[in-house]
Amino acid sequence: MDKALTANQKWWHQNAAAVADRLLAPAAAAIDAEGHVPRRILTGLAQEGLLALRAPASLPLGGKAPESVQGADADALAAVVVIEELAARCASSAALAAVVTGPVGELLRACASEAQRDELWPAIIAGESLACLAVDGEGRALRCSRDGEGGYLLSGTLPAVPGAAEADWAVVFCREGDEGDEGATVGLIVPLD
Repeated sequence: MDKALTANQKWWHQNAAAVADRLLAPAAAAIDAEGHVPRRILTGLAQEGLLALRAPASLPLGGKAPESVQGADADALAAVVVIEELAARCASSAALAAVVTGPVGELLRACASEAQRDELWPAIIAGESLACLAVDGEGRALRCSRDGEGGYLLSGTLPAVPGAAEADWAVVFCREGDEGDEGATVGLIVPLD
């Protein structure tokens, strides 16, 4: 297997290193001391294109997106080298970027409704909206039920959701049905207050 990076992957690697040196390195000690990543850091990463790495270059939007709004459509290895460079300067910031770049981006790409994609992709790419991932590993804490109007009612709590304090919305995985009922796993896109 050829382990050399492509020209595109090298560009992402160098770009991420420069952004991380400028944005993350000076803030890393304060982030660790305060215990959370400030929104300005996540917004800065988004504005540099580092939170929309896996967003499609040709956005699958039903409406009209501004021409300036497009994803990077970077491959998985490019995303990995970006996260690696961010982590070398600030592991906390890199962890949140990895969530947005990886599972949140992939789920939005694959599972969101057309209306959700129209609303969320441009905002994420522009750094105007931030997301987090709320997952209950045991499948017991979060439950949902249909509300009769085409939506869901979500109930339960999680002890911690990384990035939720700064996020505008969350991808939430929960079990449908009553407690004790096995139920289907449901992924919901939920606005946060």
